[in-house]
Amino acid sequence: MKINFSFSYIFISLLIMACSGEKIDDPVEKEPIKEKPANKAPSAPKLLLPVANLACSFSTLNFEWETSTDPEGKEVSYKLEISESEDFKELFDQRQINHTSVSLSLEKGSTYYWKVQAIDQEGARSDYSEIRSFFTEPSLTYNSIPQNPNSETPSNNSTVDQSSVLLEWSSKDEDGDSLKFDIYFGTTEEPPLYEQDLVETSFEVNLNNGTTYFWQVVAKDDKGARAIGPIWTFSSP
Repeated sequence: MKINFSFSYIFISLLIMACSGEKIDDPVEKEPIKEKPANKAPSAPKLLLPVANLACSFSTLNFEWETSTDPEGKEVSYKLEISESEDFKELFDQRQINHTSVSLSLEKGSTYYWKVQAIDQEGARSDYSEIRSFFTEPSLTYNSIPQNPNSETPSNNSTVDQSSVLLEWSSKDEDGDSLKFDIYFGTTEEPPLYEQDLVETSFEVNLNNGTTYFWQVVAKDDKGARAIGPIWTFSSP
């Protein structure tokens, strides 16, 4: 009996020591790694010049579009594609530039299609702009139409903080014909005729505060050929 008691005592002591051991703490949960937000693409460019279905008598033409905005404020470049086929399978010209205009030499007697895509500095790409087409006149012996008018001042979508502004534009005639200009100006998106048969390439207009204005120029040579410019806009705060 004495031996059994000692054995039982030792067994119980060992059991108590085992049960009284320090508890191992659970491992500390790590915070989940925050993923970097996905880069967002810039807005799709909006085309300005040349206008859709332009009949161009010049072999050099200016391409212009509005600045795209990037949600994260990244710098944006633009990919311009020009093709003689509507499906763009074969490209006449393709280039990536950091500004919103470029002047290119074209072949006469051809139909062209063009579009622009915005790309941010991390490579995110916008949708393409609309596709516009235009054609260049072949080399002919008869009268060519004037160059499509380009705006000089005020710039499109700008703000003019003054009581009047000098509208200025430019246009040329490949035949060297003298040009006259009709000005369309007003507060509607299709402005009415405001002044006609101007010889100068500028005209001053008075402004009202808090008003958005629209204007357009039509160039005419002395043989009756006409070139209609796009509609530009600016605001007076």
